[in-house]
Amino acid sequence: MMRRRDWQPRLDAVLRAAETRPFAWGRHDCALFVCDCLAAMTDEDPAARFRGRYATARGAHGAIRRLSGARDLAGLATKVRGPPIAPAFARRGDLAEVETDGGYALGIVLGREVALVAPEGLVRVAADRARNAWRVG
Repeated sequence: MMRRRDWQPRLDAVLRAAETRPFAWGRHDCALFVCDCLAAMTDEDPAARFRGRYATARGAHGAIRRLSGARDLAGLATKVRGPPIAPAFARRGDLAEVETDGGYALGIVLGREVALVAPEGLVRVAADRARNAWRVG
């Protein structure tokens, strides 16, 4: 999965679109947002088998387990992107796992921030809150 030459404006377009979309399990949640970003940057959608297959948090965890064999979001990211890297080495467009008030979430590194989708919508948190990161192309 390599980044397209025009990955940056394509990622920016996904970020702009996500600013106005409400959170919805199975349609616009943290995992699907990251996969939307990956699809924009690489033309490969790792969530094609997941989309629309769940509508609750419990359903999301079941879909991850059933369709990827992973036990959690970190396992899913590792299955899609390979072994994690130290978050300090993550660069713009890489994946990161951060702890939120609602548990762990996946997001996209934007430099000193990580953008992720939470129940309140698209949020940005400090990148130093990441506990894992994965390289994208």
